[in-house]
Amino acid sequence: NSNIDITFHRLGSMFCVFFAAGPIVDLASAQRSDLKMFAKFFHGCLKRGVYFAPSQFETGFISTTHTPQDIARTAAVIREALVDL
Repeated sequence: NSNIDITFHRLGSMFCVFFAAGPIVDLASAQRSDLKMFAKFFHGCLKRGVYFAPSQFETGFISTTHTPQDIARTAAVIREALVDL
């Protein structure tokens, strides 16, 4: 859906997705995020077997235990969950 504002931040192996137009540079800009949209995204991923932190304001991590197949599956789940929004 092209009507959804999403901002993705990454530093090294840490990442965070905000359902808001960027840039997200501080707490005030992060608080502009659509928390209901994030909740729908979170539950869409969870029902497909991918767990993210349940809060819009928490960070996700990729580690060396995640295989390329894990990352590819997660990316596919994210795409599916976004389509459902």
